[in-house]
Amino acid sequence: MGKLEQRHHTELWLFAFLTFVVGDSVTTALGLSGGAVEHNPLGAAVLEHGGRAGMVVFKSAVLLALYGFYYAFDRATPYDVDDVAALLVAGLGRVVTGWNAYVIVLL
Repeated sequence: MGKLEQRHHTELWLFAFLTFVVGDSVTTALGLSGGAVEHNPLGAAVLEHGGRAGMVVFKSAVLLALYGFYYAFDRATPYDVDDVAALLVAGLGRVVTGWNAYVIVLL
């Protein structure tokens, strides 16, 4: 992987982190502060036991696990999935963050 390709790869995973972890965590915190309720049973359990900091740690661990799966797949197969994996995670983060923002507007 060349320097430019590595930089692009790093930027995509940073974008995934910003949307999946930061965006979702911030909008979840804002929503909860405004009276919203976490409807995802797993998210509710994490919030109940670890609070908002626990949610950030949990989402970061999920992102790290997803990166690990991507890395293992990328090394074990001839398929180049660098962009696809990061963009799928970032897309999921954008959808969840967007949904949270929509809920906040409705509060």
